[in-house]
Amino acid sequence: MWESEDITQEGGLTSPTSLKGLSQTLEKLYANEIRNWWESTLLQCYLDGDRIPRGLAIYAVPSYENPDPMLLQEWAEHTTSSSKGMLQILNKYAINIRAKLLEEIKKIEDLIAQDTEIAAVETLR
Repeated sequence: MWESEDITQEGGLTSPTSLKGLSQTLEKLYANEIRNWWESTLLQCYLDGDRIPRGLAIYAVPSYENPDPMLLQEWAEHTTSSSKGMLQILNKYAINIRAKLLEEIKKIEDLIAQDTEIAAVETLR
């Protein structure tokens, strides 16, 4: 996931105060916000459906020759709850990052709106 600070400090952009620079930054923030929204929505769907994605499931089992079925059942329940806990942590993180991105987007949209209002007034003069 991308942090909002990474985007605004990325090289190759024009001056961040120019309208073109703000537009480029805003475009990158929009793309990252959509990516982050998709990730948090997907994680929430997994949590709501009580499922665990394949890459986050814990498959370790005790290495006894003839393990007791009761042990295996308890083990499976614990690994499932641990996997769900990790999903919740990832989802909370994705939601926090999205909130930061939305704040950054709002600031830049306000700056662009101010610039276009000033430009419109100057053209009328």
